[in-house]
Amino acid sequence: MPLPTALIHLDADAAQVVRQVCERSTGKLIPGHRGLSVDELVSNAEASREVARIGAGCLQARGWPILSLTDSGPPRQHARRVIGCFQGLAA
Repeated sequence: MPLPTALIHLDADAAQVVRQVCERSTGKLIPGHRGLSVDELVSNAEASREVARIGAGCLQARGWPILSLTDSGPPRQHARRVIGCFQGLAA
């Protein structure tokens, strides 16, 4: 499997992520999340968020291009940044 060219890292608020997942009309949860309380889901999301931060930091320290986004700001702005990142990599 080829290595990726870059990483897009979205650092989102754990409570907001859980709230959005719970509000989805599909009601689909991954098996590991079924039966967990909201507090347990938030705790899991916070742990995953920390692992993702560490991983992004390790890759960045090794010279990988990282585009870090937060959950604040309009989605269109994030989309423009992602497109710009890919255009920059393709140049």
